Amino acid sequence: MLVRRRAASEVLGAILVAAITMAMSAAYAGYALTQTRIQTASISDALRSSARAQRQLLSLSYYYSDGQGRLHIFMYNMGGEESTLRTVIVGSARYDAPNIEMKDAVTGRSISNCKIAAKQLVEVTVPGQQGQIDLLVLTEEGGIFIWRLNL
Repeated sequence: MLVRRRAASEVLGAILVAAITMAMSAAYAGYALTQTRIQTASISDALRSSARAQRQLLSLSYYYSDGQGRLHIFMYNMGGEESTLRTVIVGSARYDAPNIEMKDAVTGRSISNCKIAAKQLVEVTVPGQQGQIDLLVLTEEGGIFIWRLNL
């Protein structure tokens, strides 16, 4: 009768395969945990940014062309935080913050930093065009506001 005995190399091989499997599992678990943290942070940032964007709301109250090629735009910040104008695009013309003429519509005081406080009505004056044009306002806080005007 033959008795079969296991050799030492078979046992060591099984232990080695188990060790490699455990090491690979630990490395993958560490990688997955890191990715989960990064994705969670990204989702939190997106939610925070979205909530902030919802607190700014610019309303186009009134506009007119003065007949001298200038468009007067009255905007009211109905949101809960201030908005800083970055760019105003009228039709195909683009005006960045340093070139935007802006004043408080109530007091008539000039606003040099292009900030519209919450619950403030401002008058923005830019060179205008005639006909139907699109008015696009971009803010530093990430707000995008679009209106179609008929002049």
